[in-house]
Amino acid sequence: MYWEKCSVTGYDNIDFLIASQIKPWRDSTPDEALDMTKRLLLSPNLDRVFDRGFISFKSSGHIILSRILTEQDIHHLSLSKNMKIFDWLPQHESFMSYHRSEIFMDDT
Repeated sequence: MYWEKCSVTGYDNIDFLIASQIKPWRDSTPDEALDMTKRLLLSPNLDRVFDRGFISFKSSGHIILSRILTEQDIHHLSLSKNMKIFDWLPQHESFMSYHRSEIFMDDT
């Protein structure tokens, strides 16, 4: 199995995890749609903020928090500036680059 735990937290109860699309299906080529590196397995809170563009990840796998998020948001969503994708693969970068430029929201 490609995914066995949350790509960021390591939480391993897959009953509660979501296969999150880095690049949405609607914007993907047929080959991209089938590429397993186009997805991350995330906890529901991470999936939601990632899908909505409030977080993304650098090419190193380290999290980027949108400046739109308040400190209260960060606290209550259990986000941390120290989070990173622990199973980052170089193949993730082309999809994550798309996510950073097309989906990630910031106040700038």
